[in-house]
This record gives sequence, C-alpha cells and structure tokens, in this order.
Amino acid sequence: MQLTTKQELGLKLAVSRYKHGEKFTVISGYAGSGKAQPINTIIPTPKGNVELGKIQVGDYVFDREGKPTKVLGVYPQGLKKKYKIVLSDKRETICAGDHLWSYYTSRGNLVSKTTEEILNSGLKNSSGFKYKIPINKPVQYSTKEYDIDPYLIGAFLGDGCCKAKYLTISSETEEIPNLIGEIINATPIKNSETNYNWTFEWNDKTKTIKWIGGNGAECSTERKKPKTLDYFEKYEKYLMQYAYEKDIPPEYKYGDVEQRLNLIQGLMDTDGSINSSDNHRYNMRFTSTSLKLVKSLQEILFSLGYSSTIYLDEREKKYTNNICYNLSINIPNEEKYKFFRLKRKKDIALEAQKYKKRKDYSKVSIVDIIPLKEMTEMVCIYVDNSEHLYLTNDYIVTHNTTLVKFIIDAIGLPHEDICYAAYTGKASEVLRKNGNPNAMTLHKLLYDSRPLPNGGFIRTKKNKIEYKLVVVDECSMVPQEMVEQLASYYGVYVIYLGDPGQIPPIDPSTANHLLANPHVFLDEIMRQAQESEIIRLSMKIRNGEDFSLFDGKEAKVITYDDLNTGMLTWADIILSATNRTRHEINMQMRELTGHLEGRPVDGDKVICTRNYWEELGSDENPLINGSIGYLKDTYASYIKYPRRIKRTWLNINKNPVETLCGSFISETGEVYENKQLDLEMFSTGKPQLDSKSEFILHRTKFSTPLQFEYGYCVTGHKAQGSEWDKVLVLEERFPFDKEEHARWLYTCVTRSSSKLVLVKGGV
Repeated sequence: MQLTTKQELGLKLAVSRYKHGEKFTVISGYAGSGKAQPINTIIPTPKGNVELGKIQVGDYVFDREGKPTKVLGVYPQGLKKKYKIVLSDKRETICAGDHLWSYYTSRGNLVSKTTEEILNSGLKNSSGFKYKIPINKPVQYSTKEYDIDPYLIGAFLGDGCCKAKYLTISSETEEIPNLIGEIINATPIKNSETNYNWTFEWNDKTKTIKWIGGNGAECSTERKKPKTLDYFEKYEKYLMQYAYEKDIPPEYKYGDVEQRLNLIQGLMDTDGSINSSDNHRYNMRFTSTSLKLVKSLQEILFSLGYSSTIYLDEREKKYTNNICYNLSINIPNEEKYKFFRLKRKKDIALEAQKYKKRKDYSKVSIVDIIPLKEMTEMVCIYVDNSEHLYLTNDYIVTHNTTLVKFIIDAIGLPHEDICYAAYTGKASEVLRKNGNPNAMTLHKLLYDSRPLPNGGFIRTKKNKIEYKLVVVDECSMVPQEMVEQLASYYGVYVIYLGDPGQIPPIDPSTANHLLANPHVFLDEIMRQAQESEIIRLSMKIRNGEDFSLFDGKEAKVITYDDLNTGMLTWADIILSATNRTRHEINMQMRELTGHLEGRPVDGDKVICTRNYWEELGSDENPLINGSIGYLKDTYASYIKYPRRIKRTWLNINKNPVETLCGSFISETGEVYENKQLDLEMFSTGKPQLDSKSEFILHRTKFSTPLQFEYGYCVTGHKAQGSEWDKVLVLEERFPFDKEEHARWLYTCVTRSSSKLVLVKGGV
C-alpha cells in the first residue's frame, strides 16, 4: 500500500525507533487507510456499477449490510503487483498483496489477514478451506419505475416465444398464462391441444395502440391480441432473440429487493426447478442455453446475498448449440419459497422449510490465491462505516488495512510476540472483535492479582511481559504510572495510539503527556470525514470554539427544552457526565420501554461494571467492564451459603442472598447464560456483599452475584473505546473545568458513527 506523506513518516519513524532500541512511539490521530484494488474494478453503487478509479469523495458504495456507505477518502496507490482471489462459488477479484480480508474463525469471530499472509499460511487445514469470508446482506437499491412488470420479463426470458407475432408463452398448464394475464389484463388462449403454446386476448376485446408514423403523424389501430413487439420493443436486444442469446435488461438487475425477487420468480417458475430426495436436500437450479442470462441471474442472486455456481451441461438433445448451463443456487431451505409463484414448485419449497440445513450460507471460502506477473494501477477508498467494509466486484465483501499493520510487518515480529492493549475492558473487547486475538486490558498485561486475607485483592507488577511489541489504543486514558511501568520492561517496544482530544484518566494527577507531543500526528483520516457534520462539530468542541443550535442530516444541536421522549428511545446509547443523571435517565428509560417492575426484567438494557475474566461467553470471550447488552430468561434466584461460613465470616444480613438469574446478551452477540446478578446494584449502585465477604467466598469457591447496572444511559468515561450508530449526548458542565469539559464532550460526540443529537446546556 502506498501511504500518505505523514503515514510514511510514521512507518519509518516507528521502525527506526524500534531498531535503535527506543522504548515507544506515539502516533496521534486515527491511523486508518484504505484498500488497494485495480482502478478498473467494477464496484456496485446506488447509481449502478462504477469503475473504482472513477469513485470520488462523497460518492456512495454499499457496506456488508447492503446499505449505502459514504466514501470519505480516495487514495491513488500507483503500480502494484496483482493477486487473483478465487472463492468457492467461482467469484474472482483482483487486489494487492497487502489487501486485508475479513474471515471467520472456528468460533465465529471476524478477524483479518492480508492477502500475502493468507497465501503464506496455506488455504486449507484438515477440516477444509480455512478462510471463510462473510456474504453480504441484500443490497438496498431504490425502487424503480418499470414499463414492464419484472415477473413478466422473467417469465418471457424463460419460456416466452418472443419472436412470435403475438405475445406467446409456452406452458404445460394454464397457471403461468393466468398469472401473466392478470398482469397485462388479458385472457390466455391455448393455441392447440397438441402443444403448450398460449397467446393472449385483451379482456376488453380490443385495445387502441398508438404510435408515431414515419412522417411524424400520430397513428393508431385496434387490436384484439397484444403484439410481442408492442411489449418488448424497448428490450429487443435482450428478449427478442434466440434462446441462447437472451439476457436480462440491465436496469432490471438494480431494482429494489422485491422487484429483483419478482424477476427471479418469473425465471424460476419457467426454467427453474426445485426437487427433493430421500435426504431432503431440495436442490434448486436454473437452466438455460444462454450463458449471458445465467450470469445475469447469478449477479442478481449475489446482490441479494445468495451464493450460486454455474455448471456446464452438454445435452444429448439437439438444441441450438447443443450446450446448456445450470445455475446451482445455495439458499437456506426456509427461504426457498420466496423464489416461486407457481404452486407446484412453491409447495415443494414450503415443504423444505421443515428441514433446516446445517450448512452455513452466510459465508464463502477463499479456495485459491494466484500471484500474477502483471503490475497495474491501483487505488484505495476509505468508507464511513464502523466495520470499514464495502462490496467490491460481484458483491464480494472486502476490508480496510491500517498503518499499524504495516509497521508490524516492517518490524517483522511473529503474531505471538505482539499484544494489543487498552485501559478499559470495553476498549479491549473492541480490539479483539477487530481481529486482534491477543488484545487485553493493560491491567491484565501488567499485573498479577491475588486475594487478601481480610478481603479484596492486591495487584503485583509482573516481573516479565511475554510480548516484544505492545500496541496501546485509546492511550489518552492511560495513567502515567502505567506508561512508566511499560517502559521498565527490557526488550518491550510500545506503540501508543490515540486522539489528544479525548478523556484523560479520571484522576488528573495521573495523566500522561504522550499525546501532547506525539512523534507523528495523522490528521488526514478520521473516524468521520472532514465534511461530516459530526466531525465539524467535534473539531469546534476540541478547539474550544462556540457552536450554535442547528438541525442537520447527520447531527443536530438542541436545548434541554427541545428534548423529548422520542429522542431518548431513538438513541442506541445515551451519554451523560454524572452518575446522578445516568441513574435518572435509566429509570425514565425503563418506564418508556414498558419495564415498570422494580427489578430488572427480560429486555432490560444493562451494563457490566466489573471485569470477570473467568466468566466466558458463547465465543469464549470474558465478561468485561463496560459490556452493554440485554437480559433474557430472567427469574428470581437465591444463593444459600453454608450456615457456618455465614455466621463465622460473612457480613450478610439476609439468608439466603436474593439475586436475579438470567442470560446476558451483549451488543456484539456474545451470550452469557445462567448468570446470577446482584440486585442491590440496580437500585443503589452498591454491591450486596462487601469486599471481605467476596474474598471469603472466593477462597471457599462459592459464587458471588455479578455486578451489573442499567445501561440505557452511561457516562462518557464508560463509552470511551466504543461506537454506536445513533448517539444522544446530554451536555453537563458542572463536573468539569473548561478543558475537561471540552475533552469529555469531544469524546462523547465522536462515539457516533452516523447520527448524533447533542443537548446543549445543562448545569
């Protein structure tokens, strides 16, 4: 990847300082960059397919969810060596060797490696192909105004006699002709008992057809039957051809989801098939002598998030070219009914719903990577979504690269020698989800914890760190003491990343000065683009400038008088400065969401307030401080401790201890089942058990209730390291001086990835 000037400086400086035995390098700003692909790569956009080299800042492409995402930066990469990526459904794309690919681990986590890393590590293991990349959700093209119903286009591409004088369809039964008749308001007429051809007559017996003659005069005629030419003249080059030359008109590939499904229904009702066998496989395929038609249908299926593969079928019967093409379609059994209107086929598809296949249709494997000799002009783009993923040619999901990635590659250390760390548990969780399996909190990296006899725990600094390189994210929160401790380890090199405008440690006396004078400040690429309303507002806050009330597309600034309950329920998260406000808003949100009970119930939004490294979820990630999610399957529960332990050592007034049992589902989808939660925390914010009791129970291996609070509203400190689509910020000035307030507000505002409401004022 060709870097910008400041990125190149950061790369060279970081590597040089490592080689000369320096302890650390500070890189301020967001160190993200784009992806390198050839400029002639065809990219799907809301306006149709566009060459990557013609994409400009402000244009829109599609993200993995099929939603439009804004292009924030375009960076020419010069001549680069090409690699061909081949997927299991035979899709192909071209990229550079340093291009990143997101793939699923065996535990379902989405992580990333470069093209060259994947190639060098081998594509297969004993279980098969290792690298399974995600398939997109249905692409959200806008609704189109078509002259001809999409189902009609599909049906006549399949079994229409488009070279006939009158509108003619071939069908064994009257069902499809009747469906067509309803669309065009005509009655189907079977031409002969010896064949399957049907024509149509207007229901009103005659219809006036108007046209402009050669002399420019308006002409008209009365017709009983609709002529083929009247319907399909506009699409003559696609429909009114021999069977092996037919194709889907381009504009019909980019209708909304329903319009594309209607087109597919016409094709599948005529030339498609679904069959079942004793093993309930319910195979679906489309068959045609036209390779163009099959490829166009496959493109539409890719746009809807379905994989398919083309196979050649050399038939014994003499067709035009004696060749037929089969499109094998990979669709979950529960969704196959969407692709048919014809009753006999749809009935089979509905039957298939009873038998859910274990195969995962949300992934596709990388089966080959071919280094090519040619060099080609490449470009990378930077997009505005939290995953930094977009759809390249044939709707293939692809990923960003980062400057840190290239620094690590240039240093040349193996993965097991590298650790990613953050001050908060939530921030470390984000690092792990972004493909850094060795990510952890700084506390876990630096300290060993052991229980004290009188209760509580004591942390002792580790004598040695097993890693040679530590990448510390969100470094503005790291206390100076930890910076000094990291510097004390021999042979450990640290790269600090952060934004100087974000929140420092809660205790100002512990603040570090890393970001005051960074070695490199990367100001070209931010979480949001410079033209974004959110980033413009954040820059004003950061620079101490006043900002006025406004109502924009991405952000709005209002007063407390303008705040209403609809805004509270609209937000993915509400951010406050004080715990008092947090508690009040959480209680109000419970009422607004219908949770009127005094204790937590199913659906309540909660936040974990401590790290529980031993409590593992469905993806075997620990339950950590700052994790937000929802409760499910809750019920009253009790912990009954042995009488001798209670009477002798525990400071417990209740016997047994009342708790809330249930499952916690985090925002990232992690499931923590059958956990006992501390009820007292939800009402008073204080735990039921004191530190001495917790210590005794820990030593005697008895469980203690986990500490959670309501999570509709959290403080800005808890939010650091996280990002949400829709954020509501309640400005409060009371707890801060001017500089602290600017840092807190800047941090809160930049938690939003797409929509922001800032309530200005507050005491």
